[in-house]
Amino acid sequence: MAIVATYLVTRLVTSSLTERFDNQLVEAGRVTADDVVRKEREHLETVRAVAFTEGVAESIRETDRKTLQSLVEPVAANAAVERV
Repeated sequence: MAIVATYLVTRLVTSSLTERFDNQLVEAGRVTADDVVRKEREHLETVRAVAFTEGVAESIRETDRKTLQSLVEPVAANAAVERV
């Protein structure tokens, strides 16, 4: 009787721990996915700001790096972007 009771209690505790662990993994995955989406949205906002800055398209066409850098650096600095 004691062996059966020990087995049942151990099985219940183990299944409860497994379920908790699975739930924590699911939640961690959800949080990570949300963070990736948020970061991607921030990147897209910065890319759009750079792309629609007046003079950027012309600087790219003319391969004028100095002008392009002077146009893009303020946008990147305001967005706290490391690289553009």
